[in-house]
This record gives sequence, structure tokens and C-alpha cells, in this order.
Amino acid sequence: MLRRSFALVASLICCACSASGPRSDPSSRNADDRTRIALRNYDADQRFELVSESHTNRVEYYSQVRSDASRKIQSDEVMRALIEELQKQGFADFAQPGRAPSQGTEIVSQSLEIERGGETEHWVVGKGSAAEERERFRDCMLEFVQIYNLTASYQALENPDGSQIFPKNRSGRT
Repeated sequence: MLRRSFALVASLICCACSASGPRSDPSSRNADDRTRIALRNYDADQRFELVSESHTNRVEYYSQVRSDASRKIQSDEVMRALIEELQKQGFADFAQPGRAPSQGTEIVSQSLEIERGGETEHWVVGKGSAAEERERFRDCMLEFVQIYNLTASYQALENPDGSQIFPKNRSGRT
């Protein structure tokens, strides 16, 4: 029930904040609001990142052509609420200081990293993690993915493959 309430409130905030347009210059904001949260699945070579508007200027960032669209920019308010929810779900209980590994290993398959106010913490899980820890990580991951999927992104991408970026279906049509 609490998760549904958080999801409803977060989705309403996401809609309201994304409709309100760009904010003031990120350098003039509170340092604690300069937030980055990254989720990695090393086995699938996937990386997803949410940053606050105080961290990255939405207009400047989306105006540049990039090689991937894994970073999305969310309002400071939503990022504060997301971090609060991640802490409640167990991030604080398992977090280690510093950056998450850049590559996985046989025992490290996923990580969640929070950078806020100049401090960075991470949480890694894998085959050797206890069942309770994996379950709590999954809960945090689901909260992150829910907000990530609700966050609009207007990133222009480099596409050297042209229409070949879409695989052909079985009938040979694209």
C-alpha cells in the first residue's frame, strides 16, 4: 500500500515537474540537491542514471547529441523523495562509501549508486549476497526503475546505423 501511495505521488510530481519546464541555473542551487542515482546490471551491460536539475541543466544537456540516452533529468523534489524511499527500503543498511565498480565480476552482478552533496555511496549485490539483501535491493531497484520510466527524456542520439538500428522481423521487413 505504501509503495502504491509513493508511486502515485511520484508520478503526479513527475508530470507536474516535467510540464513546468527548465529551472534556474544549477550552479545557484543547494549542493545537497545535486544528486545522481545510477543503477547498473553488469551481466546485461545496462546502466540507467537519474540526475536532479540541480546536478545537470536539462536544456543544455538534452540540446547536445549523445551516444546514449541512459541519463534522465528529474526535478530536485522527486529526487529527494526517491532517495528518501531508497533509504527506507534498505539502501542505508547496505551502502558502502565510494563509487560502484565500473565492471561486474562473477560475484557482483548489480549496483546502485547515490551521489549527493559531494558524497558517493554504492550497494552491490550478486550471487553471494544473502536472500534478504537481494530482496531489499530488488525493492530499491523497482522504486528507481519506476521513477526512471516515468521521467521524460528528449535526448538526441548519434545513429551511425541509420534505419538498421531496428532489427528486421522474420518476414524481412524493418
